[in-house]
Amino acid sequence: MERCCRCVRFAVRCVRVQFQPLLPPLMEQVVTLYQARPHSCFLYLGSIVVDEFSSVGECVPVLLEMLDAFLPKTYQLLQVRRKNFFSLLHTSQNV
Repeated sequence: MERCCRCVRFAVRCVRVQFQPLLPPLMEQVVTLYQARPHSCFLYLGSIVVDEFSSVGECVPVLLEMLDAFLPKTYQLLQVRRKNFFSLLHTSQNV
């Protein structure tokens, strides 16, 4: 998955404006994939897309939808990791 995302990242950066028509279907697919398999490479790809297209007015709604879709799953993952961290910390203090 990482290699696919890397390829898309390079394509976005290389062709920029020409990539704009592909942005809505790509981001829809990336969000769907992230919901099923939350790999960090999807978040990184999303950050590159925001860097490249945030100044293009008609792309902003797509970017906001992408961010809005990423947030719940990302927050959920961070909460689980936080709980695991504190549980591990508490266990190690009792040893």
